[in-house]
Amino acid sequence: MKNNNISFGEAVNRHNRAIGMIKKEYPSAIPVVRLMGFIRIILPYGDVYLSARIIGELVENRNPSRLMMYVLITLFWNAFWGICLAILDRKDDIMITLLRYVQDKIIADKMMDMDYCHLDRLSTHDRVAQIKQNENWHSWGLYYTYWIEKDLSASIFGIAGVLVLTLSLFIQKIPSNSGKLTILNSPLMTALVIGIYLATIFFSSRCGNKVSEEKAEMASGARAGNRFFKVFGFYAFENMRKRAQDIRMYNQYNIIKSYSLKDTVYGKDGIFAKFYKGKAGFLLFAEQALLALFTGMVYLYVCLKAYGGAFDVGHIAQYVGALTAFSGQMVSLLGSIEDIRLNGSFLQTLYEHMDLPDEMYQGSLTTEKRNDCKYEIEFKDVSFKYPDSDIWALRHLNVKFKVGQKLAVVGQNGSGKTTFIKLLCRLYDPTEGQILLNGIDIRKYAYKEYMD
Repeated sequence: MKNNNISFGEAVNRHNRAIGMIKKEYPSAIPVVRLMGFIRIILPYGDVYLSARIIGELVENRNPSRLMMYVLITLFWNAFWGICLAILDRKDDIMITLLRYVQDKIIADKMMDMDYCHLDRLSTHDRVAQIKQNENWHSWGLYYTYWIEKDLSASIFGIAGVLVLTLSLFIQKIPSNSGKLTILNSPLMTALVIGIYLATIFFSSRCGNKVSEEKAEMASGARAGNRFFKVFGFYAFENMRKRAQDIRMYNQYNIIKSYSLKDTVYGKDGIFAKFYKGKAGFLLFAEQALLALFTGMVYLYVCLKAYGGAFDVGHIAQYVGALTAFSGQMVSLLGSIEDIRLNGSFLQTLYEHMDLPDEMYQGSLTTEKRNDCKYEIEFKDVSFKYPDSDIWALRHLNVKFKVGQKLAVVGQNGSGKTTFIKLLCRLYDPTEGQILLNGIDIRKYAYKEYMD
């Protein structure tokens, strides 16, 4: 599946539509996710700040009353936010379980409401199968939208927290008597350090995103692999007792064995194994190497400023802890942005299903209510061919009968018996001709009332 043709703006629109679909089924889901993202960040960053204050008191000031105050605040901080997070985690576990079925429910609701002509098409069922296989493979689609929103919320709050904790790092000056280290006070040097940090994070994130992008483009192979695995894996072996007779009678074991032992999509010589052994392995190594380089540069810059006298030892823990977390939050943010784009292609498959138009004319006439049940139905020169077919299923059919009359519909296979009943029930409308109820075209009646 190629994702490069989708603009980021279009991907965002698709993501927001998916968020709206989730909110409609479970209004509390997205607020819970965003609140969790806030707490997951404020809890450790608060610890970083308070730990820095405690270390500062132990090393520099040695004020017992202030030290005790920081310890008590730290205990209360962890207890309060820890309890809140535990409650939300429980809610999140429930939401994750329920959301596994949200997409199924949405698809099923659409199937129940759509015109039968769409429901009867193979392409409709094939599209639904693709939606499910994408979800089974990598959770792509509506379910993955929830996880993207989860990571996105946490990374945005995380970056905001880092900015609060590290702003003073770049503002505090090294005393003028610290010699050559005063060069770190230069705004140009500060801008250079920040630029190097951001560039390192960007290229690290780009390596990881490139792996995700190329993995997403293997979707068609993954779907095919899932189909074979489901049929020759789950069906064959989980249901062995039920299928044992067929497997033996038709020698299906050899077919199962051949597909199980040959090089499949997920096998040691499959496309994913080759991908991770080669290009993906290198990119993931580069990603981690750049993050390690970033951590080293953080320690170097922070320790040089502390050595020059810009701040005390306690602040080292604060700045190093915050900046190393910043790299993870930025990578997560850039990854979430890329996931929005990648997931947009898979959401489009869902939207193609949801946006199938109801083309059947609904009508407005009230069906006549008769106590004597004198209803007469007439097929008047009715011809019909199924959508996407050039073959006439019925041709110039003329028949008239009354409700209560016994009528046998007979004919060879493929002669149109089932089609006749479908037209009578108005699951389809005639391609040519009319079907009349007491002399009125049934298309003019209110659709649901006629069906009833």
